[in-house]
Amino acid sequence: MTKIGNAYRWMYGRVADRPTNFGWVLDGKLAGSGLPMTYSQFFWLIKHGIKTIITVREVPLPSNWLLIV
Repeated sequence: MTKIGNAYRWMYGRVADRPTNFGWVLDGKLAGSGLPMTYSQFFWLIKHGIKTIITVREVPLPSNWLLIV
């Protein structure tokens, strides 16, 4: 990820609760989005029925987010 991309996603996370570019591929079953950059974006995914998040990056999501759920 680039620093510019991270900065954009972080700023977007301060304005909107959902991750960037969120959209259902199969309604209610499979979705795609940008990486959640804030806990509120992560929690938004959970509230909307997302149960599994797969990332293709070297750094995992913060582990303290997973302990709260």
